[in-house]
Amino acid sequence: MSRENPRQLIRSFPLSAQFATGPITQDKLVPATFGRVRTNFCQTWREDALPSTLDWGKTISYFFPESLACISAAYLQIQLPALSGSTYKDFPALYCVEEFRLLSNGVEVSKCNVKDQIRNYLESLDDRQLRTFGEAYLGLESGLSLDARTVMIPICVLPNSAYRTRNGHHNNSHGVFPLRGAKVELQITMSHAGRPSENKSANPVGSISGLCSILLHEVQMSEPNVDAYSNMAGRYSIVSTRRTPITTGFQHYAVPNAVATWSLNQPVGSIIEVEVLAYTDSDANGDSDEFDGLPQVQPTLFRVTADTEVVRELDGAQRVKAELWTNGFGSKGNSSINSPGRLCFAVHASESDSIYSGAWNQQNSTTVSYDVRFPSACYYKIVATQYERIKINARGSLESYLD
Repeated sequence: MSRENPRQLIRSFPLSAQFATGPITQDKLVPATFGRVRTNFCQTWREDALPSTLDWGKTISYFFPESLACISAAYLQIQLPALSGSTYKDFPALYCVEEFRLLSNGVEVSKCNVKDQIRNYLESLDDRQLRTFGEAYLGLESGLSLDARTVMIPICVLPNSAYRTRNGHHNNSHGVFPLRGAKVELQITMSHAGRPSENKSANPVGSISGLCSILLHEVQMSEPNVDAYSNMAGRYSIVSTRRTPITTGFQHYAVPNAVATWSLNQPVGSIIEVEVLAYTDSDANGDSDEFDGLPQVQPTLFRVTADTEVVRELDGAQRVKAELWTNGFGSKGNSSINSPGRLCFAVHASESDSIYSGAWNQQNSTTVSYDVRFPSACYYKIVATQYERIKINARGSLESYLD
């Protein structure tokens, strides 16, 4: 028999009424409303073989079939052959493609560095999600091996791609990408054959000619709904993010604890955050391949100045770490997916790809300078994440805007 008697607790509730002045947002005694989605649909896979001319170090163009109505996602599938020696890197799919470019009627709409873009997404996964996603898509195995495997590399340049975001595995909808009647081109630039291998010079990956295809996750629904969602000329508009390099490639930081400065004129767009990707390079040659799989070197100073006025400054390793924590970033327990140093201009910037919470539009600034300091010699590059709007105009062409 219970000896609890909560009457005094219950009688005291009115005494705290001064704290109960907000709007009622929940009723914990009533079950949540059972909702529904607006439109019922299912998804099916469609595979298009790519020409045998696609191989390591090559660039080809793929045109999305104009007969397609809507897709939710697309992937580059590669059947990686077994290595003759050495092993594949962890997440070898990260290193197979250099760049995706999206064009409409021959005009570039968007492009991305595949490794950096997907790595940014992986930061937002917890350890279980990281392993599950890595095994399903990126060629991750329980241990390093030389075994053959099939990888599915997300085509993260599509405007509705979930892999342009950082919220990991969630239920937020990214919508469909309408393709009916549109001339949409994907350019694929492959890495060199050694990059996915742990020993790129002695054990490069064999030819993948004839082993590549495009996987399309096609959205199937009733004909009236297909017409409604696929004919979006003049109406399709989506806010996404674009990663824009600020430095020209990797810069050599030779003297530990010295301050290095990078300046640029006439910056464009609304910037959510700026990150500094830094890696120790034992060969000291600046070859970006040497950085694959290495952990980030975080700065001990990260500062931005506009027209001689300091706008944001993180002086000290603790403040760099605090900036990451307060903005929702953090290491997920895998040494190759730790967070770089970041300067954030939005509140809780890790979620800014799904909700606007601030940005710095630098069009009123003439010169913007970034200062960095590291505890050891390294190579670094600075990358800005900006808001980008992508539309389908009345003629059916894709257009992108930073303002």
